[in-house]
Amino acid sequence: MKLRHLLDASRPGNKGIRIFYTANALIMGGIVGIALIGWYILRHWFFKEFSPWSYWDINGHFWSSFWAVVIPPILYAIFLGQLDWFNNDIGEANTVVSENMLFKGFVSVFAGLFEELGHRGVLIYFGLIAVVISNFFFSWIIALFLLFLLITIIASTRSNIIFALFLLAVFIGVWILIRKYTHDNPVLLINGFILSIYQWISASGWRLYPIYALLMTIALGLTVYLIHRPDGRMMSIPEFILRVTSFTIWTGYALPKGIKIIGNLPIVPAGADKWTALIYVGAIFWSNIKFQKGHKYQGSAGTLNSYILGLYLFYIAFTYGLLYAILVHFLFDLFIFGSEHAVQIIKNRRLANYLQPF
Repeated sequence: MKLRHLLDASRPGNKGIRIFYTANALIMGGIVGIALIGWYILRHWFFKEFSPWSYWDINGHFWSSFWAVVIPPILYAIFLGQLDWFNNDIGEANTVVSENMLFKGFVSVFAGLFEELGHRGVLIYFGLIAVVISNFFFSWIIALFLLFLLITIIASTRSNIIFALFLLAVFIGVWILIRKYTHDNPVLLINGFILSIYQWISASGWRLYPIYALLMTIALGLTVYLIHRPDGRMMSIPEFILRVTSFTIWTGYALPKGIKIIGNLPIVPAGADKWTALIYVGAIFWSNIKFQKGHKYQGSAGTLNSYILGLYLFYIAFTYGLLYAILVHFLFDLFIFGSEHAVQIIKNRRLANYLQPF
């Protein structure tokens, strides 16, 4: 009885949830496997220099830096789990956090393995293909979108036909000038401008770290301020302060590392021109956005946090190797589950019965 209480915190599980997560783990494994087969076939024609194994184990000095790399995300994970003290548990029924600790460990293993093999590994290859396709067509997609927006504005304001034709002529003229005098895809020019900002920031030293944290914590603050509890209550002021403060500290540490390693163009082929480099950088961010969207079930605050975590995992993968990104991802999930589970053991009323023999 004591062991069972420790494993499930005396909370009823849900067979449907276990089936769902087990099926999800198998599906993730299948998708990654299919992606690897797809890469193996397509690499004969597209991006021959890319291999998801090229940074599987970059060097062996990870263990000498183990504590510096692993402790910050683990501490943040433990803190996030402890925030469950503010939760009345209504929204946790029939979710994975109501399952026993062994099952949550199973979920952590598969998330760490397949999400890293996917998002920090082979999905970058398909991101390369997606970025090339989007950059080939994207300028005309933008043109069509702006044209549709222009027509909508004209229709909504009931402008006359002469004014509409004038706006259309101006729009077409500006677009032709951009295409003629830049000699490059406008989208790649924009990407290049964004990358130059990233590289400038990453080379500016520690002084900009507080700026990273400030910008991201403003975003999180606006997010969590709008969050309502499942029972309709607003988030309490102490919890709001703790969430924003912890996220500020975590972002100030993790975000610059991710930006810097990506700004250093870690997997760009030797001798590549700047446009090829932009395609690779675009593929990395495309993959991280996919990683972020995969966590949308956690709400807007959770997706924001997952984007920062994804950049940090890129830092680990490109600095130490993909194997270590898998390990850190597994530990992050495990410690969130474990910390929250410990809170539930203490909060659960059956604890009195559990401690009675002592």
